[in-house]
Amino acid sequence: MNNFDETYYIDFGLTQFVSIFLSISIILISLFGFFSDKSYRSRFIWFVNFFWSSLLLLNRTRLSGLQIEWTLIEQVLVNFVIFIPSTLILYLISIFPTKNVSSNAYSSNLSEISSSDAKIMLVVLKIFVFVISIIFIVDLIIYGVPLLSMNLGSVILNDTRLSARTPILYTFAHSWVLIAVIAASMLVFHHRIAKRWLSLIIILYTFHSILMFGRGTVIYMFATILLCFFIFSKRTNVNKIVIVILPILSVLILFSLAGTLRQSLGDQESLIPFSIVEYGLFNEHTPEFFSWLYGYAVINFDNLILCIRDFQVRGEMGFKTLLNFAPSFVGELLNMEYSSRAADGIQSLPYVGRFNLPTAYGSIGYDYGWIGVFTYSLFIFSMLPIVFYKNFTNLGPSSKIFLVYLILSFLFITITNLLFTSRILGFISGILMFKFIFLILKQSKIN
Repeated sequence: MNNFDETYYIDFGLTQFVSIFLSISIILISLFGFFSDKSYRSRFIWFVNFFWSSLLLLNRTRLSGLQIEWTLIEQVLVNFVIFIPSTLILYLISIFPTKNVSSNAYSSNLSEISSSDAKIMLVVLKIFVFVISIIFIVDLIIYGVPLLSMNLGSVILNDTRLSARTPILYTFAHSWVLIAVIAASMLVFHHRIAKRWLSLIIILYTFHSILMFGRGTVIYMFATILLCFFIFSKRTNVNKIVIVILPILSVLILFSLAGTLRQSLGDQESLIPFSIVEYGLFNEHTPEFFSWLYGYAVINFDNLILCIRDFQVRGEMGFKTLLNFAPSFVGELLNMEYSSRAADGIQSLPYVGRFNLPTAYGSIGYDYGWIGVFTYSLFIFSMLPIVFYKNFTNLGPSSKIFLVYLILSFLFITITNLLFTSRILGFISGILMFKFIFLILKQSKIN
């Protein structure tokens, strides 16, 4: 559906000013908090606030003609979705400090991994790569290769690409890939081992994504590697930034080219190639890769507003959040008529144009409105003092892997929900499996 024609919401300038003022204020407060607070948990919260408000400020530039008008209350609430819950948690952390978190929790040795643990992690990593490879190979043999359907058009290609694959294991395997990537990156950037294994994972997973004609999972993989580089590398921060600029631009350009190719398959008889700039009603001089980035990461705030408005009109839950975990199972419980097509229809949310990603809060806003969005935001930030109650240096490999995943989920917070969908079930299962194998190997070595 295309809901960009919202004639009931007219902005006379005040609401736009309020949003921009709030965004800039939160950005400045977040920068001050980040550089003045040395706790890794607090710094994480300030960074998320900076990131959310920066993208929101970019959204309010209204570079796409598909974007909608927001009311004054919507401008205020969307600015505070992260700020109010996270600062409340920061306050609770300050008045209830744990004895395991010292003032120098963010030190130069925060990524320390012992040599013995590193060797055990390498063995666990090899086991993960073997298991994941078996799952993907068996899946391709049973369900086919979507890339071979490329000449049949985008509809058939997407049906093949998005159709049900190996139950549970296929979804879990993608989460286990991220665990393997994080573990390998930790070893490469801190101990300078496992370089071949990290390269092998990158090559095999990229090849699998090409066969599946997918982009998102590869983006997650490369983002994870760059994130681990920032956390675990011993280089200076300035050096890190300089090194990652070119890889980031390369990934964005490849993402843009893949998107243009996939959209062009939908109209093979047309002599005019698909243009994201024209479709998104951008200025004709806007670079293609920036238009894709803006459409997939920035316009999503508008989709979130549409989801919440939809709830306000209905006044009842829509079960979208539950359907993100197990569509068929939940459909049976709710006595819904289910097929792959019906599942797509039930799970669809309001959006503008083809930019159909409603941020991590979309389905929750659709089901519960602003109250649900703020409650969920408070819940995810409350995980920090509960799960990560130790110094970073004292966290085990599994806890560090989970923290990286948590940071990754916020880097993609305007694109997808990595914490409250079936993905998190796969990731938790992988973390438990990783920790279990790690402890077994460590115990056997001690004995």
